[in-house]
Amino acid sequence: MFKKFLEKKGITEEAFKALEAEKQAELQNEYLGTIESQIEKQEQDLISLKETLGKAEEKDAATIKELVDKAEENLKALVQQSLSNTPAKGALKGFIGKVAEVFKNHGYKGLSLGDEEEKGYKEVEFKTLKGGKPGVVIKAFDSLDTISVNDVDGTTYPASGTTSLGEGFKSLFAYFVGYFEKPRPVSMIMDHVTLEDLRGVQVKMWNDDVVADFRVLEECELKPYARYSGSVQTEDISHVAILWRTTTFLRKWFPAIANRIRQKIARLLDENLPKRVLEKITEVAVPYTPVPNITPLANPNKYDCIAAAIASYKRLNGVMPRLIRFNEVTWFDLVTNKDTTGNYNHQNGNSVAMVTTENGASYLNFAGFKIQYELDESLSYDKFQLGDFSELRVGINGELDYYDAMGNTPEANAGIDRNIWTSELVMYYIAYLPENRALTIVEDLFTNVKASLTL
Repeated sequence: MFKKFLEKKGITEEAFKALEAEKQAELQNEYLGTIESQIEKQEQDLISLKETLGKAEEKDAATIKELVDKAEENLKALVQQSLSNTPAKGALKGFIGKVAEVFKNHGYKGLSLGDEEEKGYKEVEFKTLKGGKPGVVIKAFDSLDTISVNDVDGTTYPASGTTSLGEGFKSLFAYFVGYFEKPRPVSMIMDHVTLEDLRGVQVKMWNDDVVADFRVLEECELKPYARYSGSVQTEDISHVAILWRTTTFLRKWFPAIANRIRQKIARLLDENLPKRVLEKITEVAVPYTPVPNITPLANPNKYDCIAAAIASYKRLNGVMPRLIRFNEVTWFDLVTNKDTTGNYNHQNGNSVAMVTTENGASYLNFAGFKIQYELDESLSYDKFQLGDFSELRVGINGELDYYDAMGNTPEANAGIDRNIWTSELVMYYIAYLPENRALTIVEDLFTNVKASLTL
């Protein structure tokens, strides 16, 4: 080793580092010359070994092994001396190849190096020391020489991780399974209203009334007159519209995405119609009207409120309501409500029950009268809606209107000079309740009904 060479010269490592570059080079060349002399001698010995090996019989395994071991011992000594001297490593390259060539058919499997020796050769390009073919030069191994698909860091694979092909390459072998989105709750109110075709910009109707005081008369007694009256009701159509922008590049090369955007926005626009209908219901609905002479209750619950609302509706309209709507928290209160004995009210099998029919509709059964109920998350915790919702008319213009324009928006950077397209979807509709059906939909709070029932 170079360190021992210096020690023989009486020079420490620190003293060597302090020498001028010219003196350091002189010592290194002297050391290199020593190794080269040894290599020359080893090459002469190798010729003799080769001749001896050629004369040895195959059965003389001990002689062959002794020759191989001797060659390996000499070679390893040279490797050990050249660890800290790069020029010496270069001088040793050819000799290692010659040794491997001579002994390749006689059990020579390359040098068995220790950790220190392997580390010494890691940073240089050198002939393989462990049984490699002569003339093949490889770079000392580094973890980054390992190719992987995914990124592997130095903690997982010391010391520097791997060289990955990257996500871009990996994506070439992916397959697309489709589009997925979060579930979107949509009100089922459209199942209960009356749908009509929208055929104009206005809807007109005639709400009429007849007052006739029929009486049982004596002969020649004055007869009463009937009176007929009416009024015109006019409702204007409304429209809901939405805009979005795409580039020419996207529309040309990614038509599936452009179409997907349009389809999703169209569906969202369709889902917006129930919201507008619910707003109209709140606008036209009447509040709960207490029934005269109803018996006050000490601690009314929501079942009591619903029963009172049904009774009030029957008194105002002459018919029973068809549907009651509330949110999921109210439903929870109803199914978990208990009487004073701890039994669930909806399971007592007598005055109150919750039933589901074969077609999947759910009903509240009040002493034989069944009213359908429906959950709607758009309603607040305390609110309910009751009535015959088919009396609300909703007119729709058949299909959505789609428009495309290029550069027609006023905002900056959205003009034709940037190839920005503006798209629009429009839906025309109308929702109205005839004035003569004004009492057929009730909307109120359970809190208000409880207050009217409480002792």
